[in-house]
Amino acid sequence: MLLRLTSAALAVLLPSLALAGEVHVVALGTGGDFSTLQAAVDFASDGDTIVVEGGNYYGWTGGSNALVAGKGLDIVSGTGVPRLYGTVEVRDLAPGQDVRLEGLFVRTVRVVDCAAEVFLEGLNETQSWFEQCDLLVQGTQTLCVSRSRFEGFNGWDVCGGQCNYGADGGDAVTVVDSKVRLYDCFVRGGIGEDGAWLPCGVGGDGGDGLVVLGTGSRVRHEGSSFLGGLDGLGGCGNGLLGSPINAPAGTVVALTTPTTSFTGPALATGGSTVDLTITGPAGTPLLLLTTTDFANRDLLPSVGTLHMLWPFVIEALPPIPAQGVLTHSLAVPALPAGQGRLRIMQVVFNEPGARFLSRPLGLTVRN
Repeated sequence: MLLRLTSAALAVLLPSLALAGEVHVVALGTGGDFSTLQAAVDFASDGDTIVVEGGNYYGWTGGSNALVAGKGLDIVSGTGVPRLYGTVEVRDLAPGQDVRLEGLFVRTVRVVDCAAEVFLEGLNETQSWFEQCDLLVQGTQTLCVSRSRFEGFNGWDVCGGQCNYGADGGDAVTVVDSKVRLYDCFVRGGIGEDGAWLPCGVGGDGGDGLVVLGTGSRVRHEGSSFLGGLDGLGGCGNGLLGSPINAPAGTVVALTTPTTSFTGPALATGGSTVDLTITGPAGTPLLLLTTTDFANRDLLPSVGTLHMLWPFVIEALPPIPAQGVLTHSLAVPALPAGQGRLRIMQVVFNEPGARFLSRPLGLTVRN
């Protein structure tokens, strides 16, 4: 259906925002409804929005860890970067209980046994030697990851360089019996620890970037980099370099769409306007798709993946100008006070005979 749409197909009813959920704010000190993400998750209802303000969240009893199970939530960063020095796990989602995590730093992300769509966007974007994040996906059929950075943990030097064998680096992204889409991600295995030089030791192996297990697994990726971890050094030999992609089972498909970019803010106030930036070949006609229901429908690698469920708004945009960059001002619908709603957007690059889809972009609307 998508490949037959034209700019004449504009008379589509805007998806209703009447089903918006409540907004809960997590902040350190004063100014929030909760001081930990777990407290907000426990209180929230299916379909609610949680805004996490910037700061360093520590502690192992809910301060830096969070479990999202059996409810659909939109969890997005507010002002600054929320740094949760622990694990966020999303699991046991029923169909329709979609979850989005956006703009967080988290040490470990787990997505397990989810029948709903899960969207990870802008996780741990900043590079830091000590702030690494790894991802495990298991038993999940519709996970989309965009603009995120994952690095396996480096092998720990637990005995001051005196161990005979250095510890291995960790794998960055592990996919088990799942279907995953990766856009504009950086994925690198952890570094192996050095072994002892005297009397004799062997360095640890570097971790793998992407590991795909299970014959039903399928990973599609676009604009992403995969690197194996460096090997550890040792007096009697070095470890092994990690593999960029290690796929003993399952399928890994590189999408063949042209290089483009689709960016915009993650959070907006209802009734305002936001600027979306689209880059690509000059003169390319564009269609902007917008919906409130997330989905994943794989098309040919030269077309990409449709990340939204019908009905969606179809808006014709001007062609990309000569400089290759189009800025589009989008009017954001107003919501009742205290409510929020996630909107999913995607661009169709409508080249003659070669249409293809951009990565999805999430926009949280709150009043």
